Amino acid sequence: MPIDPVCHNTVEPRRAAAFCDYKGIVYYFCSSGCHKTFTANIRQYTGAVNATSARTRENRVRDGEISMLDTREI
Repeated sequence: MPIDPVCHNTVEPRRAAAFCDYKGIVYYFCSSGCHKTFTANIRQYTGAVNATSARTRENRVRDGEISMLDTREI
């Protein structure tokens, strides 16, 4: 299960409060506050990507979480 990169809580992708596709890597957030903190400090949170905290767009499409037409990004 993915981990929120800000608070390190586990996040079920289908129940995430928000998500962010940044440079092809999807980050999930437990709250809008964590999402806001992340987007305000992206470099701090994207330096070293933990494999359990982010999933690629291709994996999300394969697992049926999004469609190829989903264009939501920051």
